Parts: sequence; C-alpha cells; structure tokens
Amino acid sequence: AGAGVHRFNILWSNVQTLIPTLYAKAPKPEVQRRFLDADPAGRLAAILLERSLSYSVDTCELDTSLRAAVQDRLLPGRGVCRVLYVPQFGNLLPDQEPETEEADEAEAAPGAVDNSGDDDDAAEQAEPLRELTFEQVMVKYEYWEDYREGPARQWPEVPWVRYRSYMTRSELIKRFGKKKGSKINLDYTPSGIGDSAGTKDKPPPDLFKKAIIHEVWDKSKKQVVWYAPGTPDFIADKQ
Repeated sequence: AGAGVHRFNILWSNVQTLIPTLYAKAPKPEVQRRFLDADPAGRLAAILLERSLSYSVDTCELDTSLRAAVQDRLLPGRGVCRVLYVPQFGNLLPDQEPETEEADEAEAAPGAVDNSGDDDDAAEQAEPLRELTFEQVMVKYEYWEDYREGPARQWPEVPWVRYRSYMTRSELIKRFGKKKGSKINLDYTPSGIGDSAGTKDKPPPDLFKKAIIHEVWDKSKKQVVWYAPGTPDFIADKQ
C-alpha cells in the first residue's frame, strides 16, 4: 500500500453489526393451548411446560451455544447446534435384579461384552433396565467443520448427518466399554504438542492424544453408528 493509505477491517465490523441483528438474547419460552377451552388441567400443563422450558434455557448454556453458531453462520456460512436428551438412571428395576452369581458379576461390569466370537452384535450383552431418576435436555454447539450431511436439495431429503468428536482413552472406555474402548486407536494429537519432542520434558505418548469418533445418524436405516476412522473395520456402537 502506498503512503497515506489506511486499512479498515470491514469484515470484522460487518460481522459485529450483523450478530445482534440475528441474535440478541436467549428466547423467552411461551406455551399456550391450541384451543382455549375451559380446561383447568390443560392450563396447568401449559404453565408447567413453560416453566420447565424457562429453567432449561437458563441452565443448558443455550445462549453460549447460539452465539457461537451465529458467528459460524456469518463467517464460514454454517452454524450448527444439537439438542441432546440426557437421562440419568438409578437402581435396577425389580424384575431386573440378578438372581445368580453370574448375573451379579455381569452387573458389576456394565457394558461388558463376551470375548468369544467376532460378531459384535451377537456378543454384546443387553444392559439391565434401571429406574429413570432424572431427565435433562442440553443444547450443544458443534464446530462447523465437525458436521457433515448427505447431498440433498432440502432438509427433508437429507439421508444422513455426521458429527465428529475427539475422545481420550478414559472417555472411550466410559462410552463404549473397556473392550471396545481399548481397541480404538488414538489417531489425533492437538497441534503444537509435538514441539516438545526430543526434550527432557517430553510428555507420555498418550497424554494428549485422542481418538477421532464419527457419529452417523442414518435416516434411511433408522440407526445411529459410532465408528473410529483411525481403526479400520471397527464399529464402536450401533443403535
């Protein structure tokens, strides 16, 4: 640039101007009955749902997730959020109590799989039914590069969507069980971690490594598949 030429970051100023026009604050839930009949039970149910939604908006980090998604929409062109159902379970149901020593051992290691055979679907043992003690809905922001979807003209035609996540060894074992979680290769290392190689303070090999996990929601087959692209021919979970 020549002398006396001044530069102005118009991209930053435009984005900062557009963000509040697209999203200013978290929405306020409003629940009404479709038909305003003289129905006290329906009126109380609407009030209960509205208060539950208001509490969820305040506690599920909706505002933080939406602000990040709006910024992604304005910069790369796509903003993604997910609504997750998170249940919590307590004790076993009465008809699920173990009756033998073998059942007690199986209960002591939930998610354990049979080591015999290569068919994962046949080897997996069904989880015992437990009492549902708490339910929660969470809004989770997804980085735009971690989301993919099948080719389509409109959303109803999208055949599948895929989310990518990064999990440590302990997270893998907690999510997929000890047998499967130990098999998955840790194929991802955050940038900059390798700079300390060759020094006395070199970290252990698996300290910062993670596994890339793909979560595919297939609409045509009505199933969700979790797999690790860094571990060939291996399905971590299928539901």
